[in-house]
Amino acid sequence: MAGAAEALRALQVEQRQHDLRAHEDIVHLPYPDRMRHLTFHVAKYAGRLARREPEAGETERTVVDAFIVGLSAGDVLRLNFAEELGGHVLLGEHGDLAALGRGLNAGRIGRNTVVEWYFRELADVAGRMAKACESLDHMEAVPYRQMLSTAVIQLCRATLVAASLLMIDLESVVRARWQAIESESVL
Repeated sequence: MAGAAEALRALQVEQRQHDLRAHEDIVHLPYPDRMRHLTFHVAKYAGRLARREPEAGETERTVVDAFIVGLSAGDVLRLNFAEELGGHVLLGEHGDLAALGRGLNAGRIGRNTVVEWYFRELADVAGRMAKACESLDHMEAVPYRQMLSTAVIQLCRATLVAASLLMIDLESVVRARWQAIESESVL
């Protein structure tokens, strides 16, 4: 079993390859437009969880889709999630992504409150990403890249915590989701 740092890095590389195969239209957008597109996705996922009782499987699908968008946004921003999360926990102590998620959580969020907590995290991330994109549109004097990077790192961290609590094997489910998306591609 690969360590958490190696697993994160492998998923980031595979996400880039997936985006080139299945989302060529988005990959070739200018970076600000690509980040805006990814921000819309995060907002859509927060909207899914805003309903009082998500449909069966919807929470898991949202966690997986949000992680995929986080990986893609990390590529745009050239983030190395293993390095970025290394400041929060010692990655060497965690053998896989589930263990990393539990370490990031450190018992703060319970299984019975994870969906509500994750909804709030997604809404916060979407709002901060939207503010950065809007500020860029207006050419405001704000640090867009730092704002986006901080939000995307939060998205990754929150998703790892949620996946660990919901017992989602992100590595296998993300890869299966990529396959499903690629099989639907016309080309």
